[in-house]
Amino acid sequence: MRYVMLRDKKIVETDDMYEWMKANEFPNKRVARTALPSGTEISTDFFKCLIGKLDDLKGGFESMVFGGPLDGLRTRFDTWEEAEAGHTLFCTEIQRLEAELKQKAEEGAK
Repeated sequence: MRYVMLRDKKIVETDDMYEWMKANEFPNKRVARTALPSGTEISTDFFKCLIGKLDDLKGGFESMVFGGPLDGLRTRFDTWEEAEAGHTLFCTEIQRLEAELKQKAEEGAK
């Protein structure tokens, strides 16, 4: 059985279940976590419990939105670098959307 884990921000395989378990003990799976002023949070992490062939693995990283108008939205990325860029894009776009919704609500209240 092949175990997939994170080493030096790269997804690698191992046959050693104990190496895999030890690698997943450490909190080095978080790519980023951002709390926006609105209270919306965006979290981007590596999946700890991946088992399978590295060649078949896609989307080992996931960004997820907690709260706000896009609550529950998630997307996956193949590399740490893509996950970092995706996280930044999520933050930027969600802040833009929340500002737009706030402005429309204020205009509607007038």
